[in-house]
Amino acid sequence: MSASKRRKNSLRHPHWDYRNRAFYFVTILTFQRICYFDDADLKARIEEILLTIPEWDSCSHVKIDEWVVMPNHIHAIFFLDLDPNELEELEHKNTPKSLGTVVGTFKRVSTRLLRPMMGEDFYKLWHRGYHDRIVRNERELNAIRHYIQQNPARWEEDKNNLDSLLNRMSSHR
Repeated sequence: MSASKRRKNSLRHPHWDYRNRAFYFVTILTFQRICYFDDADLKARIEEILLTIPEWDSCSHVKIDEWVVMPNHIHAIFFLDLDPNELEELEHKNTPKSLGTVVGTFKRVSTRLLRPMMGEDFYKLWHRGYHDRIVRNERELNAIRHYIQQNPARWEEDKNNLDSLLNRMSSHR
């Protein structure tokens, strides 16, 4: 996508090729932050789907480093393992292998596979877009791994945890 067609408020680094060999910290939110993955069956199924990403033809260059499925979001560290020679070959084949392609494929596949489990009122599984951070060094990588590992323990204080927020709010009747 050219810079002129990129959304004005894009959070993507404008001078970075998101196919580059690197670790990427990704957060994917559910639609309207609905806690779909409070359901143990849905959580187990989305974990299975997440772990199969490297088996997909379009994502065979992806390794999943650390991850957690929370009630209304997923954190994952993806390692895109394309070397510079592969990047050059892809330029000639016009084959996308970017982080955006990986996340988009995951969202599309998981929606299709979970739809039968979601019930009649199901409208949409994922929030538009995703958040990412290019991991700059090993110290940052280890800090992000620790953050992901500790995320479930912090759920009660999570700003996206509506039950916790409502419990902290005082009643004004």
